[in-house]
Amino acid sequence: MPIPFKIGPVHHDPVPGTELEIDPDYNVIVKQARERMGLTQEALGRAINEKPSVISHVESRKLKPDPILARKLMHHLRVKLLVPSSELEKSS
Repeated sequence: MPIPFKIGPVHHDPVPGTELEIDPDYNVIVKQARERMGLTQEALGRAINEKPSVISHVESRKLKPDPILARKLMHHLRVKLLVPSSELEKSS
């Protein structure tokens, strides 16, 4: 008999019900973290099951990561890409 499992978020919202948005500097954060770990775009793509072109497009701001891609990048690169909307409003 298969064991049921629930697919949930990699990281929980800091406060339940808080709206999360992608950090405006996501491209710099991803590129710096990837380089710090000594990974090529190809190696990072393989590690998170994405094409290298996806990584390239994220790093060049041609593609804004959706929540699923953002969470994969956050998990593998150990960075914070999703921030509460309220934090973004304070910094503007």
